[in-house]
Amino acid sequence: MRGALIVAAVYLSLGCKGGADSARQGPGATLLREDLQDKGKQLVHLQNSLLSAKERGPGGGSFAPGDAELTARLGEIKLVPSAQERLIAAACVVAPDASGMLVEFYARVSTLAERLEDHVRLSKMDEKRPRGASPEQTFAVVLHSGREGGTAFAELVELGDPVCGDLRPRSGGCGDGERPTGFQFRAMPEGPWGTKRWSGELTADTIVPLGPTGVLGALTTGSTGHVSDLSYLRRLSEIETMTSQLLEMRRVVENRLASAKAR
Repeated sequence: MRGALIVAAVYLSLGCKGGADSARQGPGATLLREDLQDKGKQLVHLQNSLLSAKERGPGGGSFAPGDAELTARLGEIKLVPSAQERLIAAACVVAPDASGMLVEFYARVSTLAERLEDHVRLSKMDEKRPRGASPEQTFAVVLHSGREGGTAFAELVELGDPVCGDLRPRSGGCGDGERPTGFQFRAMPEGPWGTKRWSGELTADTIVPLGPTGVLGALTTGSTGHVSDLSYLRRLSEIETMTSQLLEMRRVVENRLASAKAR
């Protein structure tokens, strides 16, 4: 996609064979209009999906962390990058005052597609976290012994699913009377899930649960209990803003294209 944008920019700087005036009336103009209409439909669908999610969220106007329905809908939306020939045709069609905005529009669409893909991937990873859990069920520490002369330290991590006797993570917990042999964990809100054993003893490189102390309760009072929820909401806010900006940018480009055609 970035290579196609560079090619289009070159055409913009050098001009188009046959003249820009004829290009604005030819097949290139039709390709560009069709592509802008297609991008508009995709962006409107994305915007409507976000609005619907906010309507069913807290207070009827905000996103709910861990909205599985929204994740599924966003996973179905494909902001397909435009083919190189369409971008080159577009470069030959628009008026000079719209050319830079057109290239920027397609670059931003490509960036939004990447953000959307990342959000869906990370949200599916977040589904491993137990919902409605207490702070001591949500967080733990991993002890590091400080090998080779290093200082021993404890790393605060977020807990995922328990790992049971078959060494597989179980979102619903282990069987009746079965003790977990480990837990999934991650040290970064948007990081990958790893696995650490849990022996119930204070040894290095194992998961150690947190006790329900007053300090822990004070630190987590008023929070969702999940640090990654903040990242989830931040990503959605960014996607929502980018979508609105792109819809407005598309409108301006279409208006300038219509003006160029009328000349």
